[in-house]
Amino acid sequence: MQTYLYQRLTEAGIGYFMPYAVCLIAQESDWNPLAENKNGLDKGLLQYRTSFWPTLEWWNPVAETDIFVQQMANRAARGLTVSQMISAHNQSDWGPYCQEYVDAVMQHAERLVRIR
Repeated sequence: MQTYLYQRLTEAGIGYFMPYAVCLIAQESDWNPLAENKNGLDKGLLQYRTSFWPTLEWWNPVAETDIFVQQMANRAARGLTVSQMISAHNQSDWGPYCQEYVDAVMQHAERLVRIR
């Protein structure tokens, strides 16, 4: 899945986002494509809210990844910073919880060692 994610990000011109994407997915679902949050509203690899994405095959990590890459590429094209791109994925106002979320992903990405 990481190889597919990297290929898609590179094709979209945002290969630099790979360490952040890896850490975001680890934060969201620990790479479990069938993960659900405690209240059952957010599902899948990237924990999309199913009511916002009624046609998304959330159990399909490829479909989720394609949507995610498209969203991140659109955000990068609008000039958003990496922190803002991560925050936008969280679909949260920029408040204390969102700042903790972004900080956790960013710190995890800083520690990430690329495995070849």
